[in-house]
Amino acid sequence: MELLDSCRRIAAAVALLLLGLSPASAHTLISSVYSPLSCPGVTKLRAHVTVHSDGTLWYKKRQIKFTGYTFYPADDGGTPAWHQAGFSGYIDKTLANEAYLGANLVRPTDQFDNVTPGQQWDDATVWANMDHLVCAAAQRGTFVELDLSFMGHVLTSQGMDVTHAANWLPMIDAVAKHYAGWQSIAWVSFYGEPAYPTTSSQVTALSSFYATLLAEYHKYDPAHALTPGGLTHTMYGQQNWWQAVASVRYASIFAYKVYNLDDENYLPTIYGWTSTHGKALINEEFGMPQSQGDGTWSGQTFNGLKVDRADFYAWNYQQQNIGRTQASIFWNDSCLVGPTDYDVNPGAGPATIGVIRANAAVTPTSSTWSGWSC
Repeated sequence: MELLDSCRRIAAAVALLLLGLSPASAHTLISSVYSPLSCPGVTKLRAHVTVHSDGTLWYKKRQIKFTGYTFYPADDGGTPAWHQAGFSGYIDKTLANEAYLGANLVRPTDQFDNVTPGQQWDDATVWANMDHLVCAAAQRGTFVELDLSFMGHVLTSQGMDVTHAANWLPMIDAVAKHYAGWQSIAWVSFYGEPAYPTTSSQVTALSSFYATLLAEYHKYDPAHALTPGGLTHTMYGQQNWWQAVASVRYASIFAYKVYNLDDENYLPTIYGWTSTHGKALINEEFGMPQSQGDGTWSGQTFNGLKVDRADFYAWNYQQQNIGRTQASIFWNDSCLVGPTDYDVNPGAGPATIGVIRANAAVTPTSSTWSGWSC
């Protein structure tokens, strides 16, 4: 997904500048992220998602299953959409789709990009939109994975070292205090898809980076479960480097991404380790381009995978059904249709949608797609 995401982010950055929506302009406002979140009409509960000693996820004293999707507004301009004051309508429609897909979790992503100049992590409009999402989920009784990977994009756009923990701490402090204790935050993920380390010293440095971030967040918000971030290429580089990352203090969830045959083949190894160390394993992101077919394989090979999207999705959900993973999050809920698009919608995935609904965390209560007009 790295190349695909990079292309989308560059296009989004150009759109952002053409629209005059640089985060620098919104930065003149006082961002809500500097004060504790208040959701009108919603009571803040003392209930939070926790990790059981056997690696299962629990909420309100019961084991809970999570299924959901990434929330990247690919059909609304991508990253620039997060910088628009009128974005709340899109957020509401995206959440309404949970009823159709039987989902109880969304993972917002790519609020910033790698190239737009003048970006500030505390952009007032972005956080107003994020607050709308978190509060709307709390009102609906559903959940949000708070993924802080956006900070990597901000730092890259500023020419700063992404893995220097000190560059993250002002954001960590503010966000942790802002969302502390809110029940609609399922867990917090920090930085996904880091370059895999190839030496022991690189493993030590990467583990130290994550240890600092998680400890800082936990200091201001001890209620929420934490994961270092969605890891990829775990089978490459220094042997078992991911175990060092997963072992940092306060890391109770291991987030994994599945995009190729190697990822599928290695998942049992990941589970073998997490299950003996009391970590919850989640499938934080999986996806496949529409060119693979929907219900019938196109004959093309994608990253070693010779299946259509419906079968690929079924394999990922099966890992949850047999107890290996505790959450399944697909990329991506949007209306884009095209051979290189990974998005799921009625126009480009009825068979895939059937698999999603059949493996849903909750029984779908709507028979109608609620997103934009696909």
